[in-house]
Amino acid sequence: MVVATSLVGAEEARIPGAAILAPRDGDILSSPVDLNLWIPADGRYQLSVDGVVFGPDPLPHGPVSLPINLPIGLYQLNLSDRNDTGGSDGVTILIDRVVTDQDNGCLRCGGLSRP
Repeated sequence: MVVATSLVGAEEARIPGAAILAPRDGDILSSPVDLNLWIPADGRYQLSVDGVVFGPDPLPHGPVSLPINLPIGLYQLNLSDRNDTGGSDGVTILIDRVVTDQDNGCLRCGGLSRP
């Protein structure tokens, strides 16, 4: 079961560049996490988790959903064009034991409300 603390609207799936649509930067989640990406037809994109390539390389074009099982911890997810060292999209997420509705679920908001 995945509990995400923020959702992305379907209209964001039509953005022109490559993007990590979900999770969002600063989300606190439980594992496994469903990554939702948008990969444009131009370029060869790859996803990395803490600097290690994850998933198919290159990623297929269009909307891409990848499940990922991560242990408890803080992770940097980066989506980058293999042909262009300058363009990338990245988010930082925290994987916790279980995220509940009572948690203040984002890193920027102060994290979890557990004692």
